Amino acid sequence: MRQRKALTLAEAVVLVVVAAVGLAIASLHGCARREKVNRTVCMSNLACIGKALMLYKGTYRNNWPWIPNVTSDWSSVPTGTNRGRDPNSQADGPSDRSITSLMFLLVREDQPVKLFTCPSTRDTKDTNTMNYNVPDGEEPEYYWDFSGASNVSYSWQAPVKASEGFRQGLSDNDPDAVVMADKTPLCDNPKWSPDDMSKTTKASAVGNNMSANHGGEVVNVLYVGMNVAASNRPDVGANRDNIYTASGEKRRGSRGATSLDISKHLSTRDSFLIGPVRGMMAGATGK
Repeated sequence: MRQRKALTLAEAVVLVVVAAVGLAIASLHGCARREKVNRTVCMSNLACIGKALMLYKGTYRNNWPWIPNVTSDWSSVPTGTNRGRDPNSQADGPSDRSITSLMFLLVREDQPVKLFTCPSTRDTKDTNTMNYNVPDGEEPEYYWDFSGASNVSYSWQAPVKASEGFRQGLSDNDPDAVVMADKTPLCDNPKWSPDDMSKTTKASAVGNNMSANHGGEVVNVLYVGMNVAASNRPDVGANRDNIYTASGEKRRGSRGATSLDISKHLSTRDSFLIGPVRGMMAGATGK
């Protein structure tokens, strides 16, 4: 019987390399399929939040989620700040709230917290939401926001600054305006600044203005009309503006805007998605 010829060292190395490449390719295909599923789940999250918003508005005289007594710029208040303070309590006085507290009102209406975490991110489901189980004779501990920035991976449209203070900027009259979307790039990079999308065609520049939730390749958006859509560019606001900017430039239009100054958020058609504020969480107690 003829003996089989042993593999040479070079042949063995080639086989190992081929096997490794095969495994890498299989792994990449697996990751691609998993990300495709995650994007679908993310869109489903936003669609469910849209339905929750409709229920909320049906319960509260067609009003969008809103918390009164906000005395500070929404964009500067960390997620989880003043969670234990009832904003309606006059004894405590006006209290600063993060923009994510508006989303959390849906959680208080029995919506699951898992809706607010995108499966493509490392964000985790909030495990410390509301606690009404307190000993007799003690005041209940009301929670009005997610416990931290890592527990929510979507951004909400900031309110319009009016002369009397900060008021809700969302309007049913503009179904193409943006309510929510994958979180702003500012959440992961406090030094990020938006670009003028009307002059940007390079994939790298476009990706820099996209949410990091899906690797900067796609952004899922929930509109006032409660429809959800995915886009490979961020300039999908009602005025074709970058949804992560505010606008004060009337001559060039919203699409040319690159300002994140809330004072320039002049119209409910301007997109200005804020929160969670991850870069400011250092030192926050979550209460």
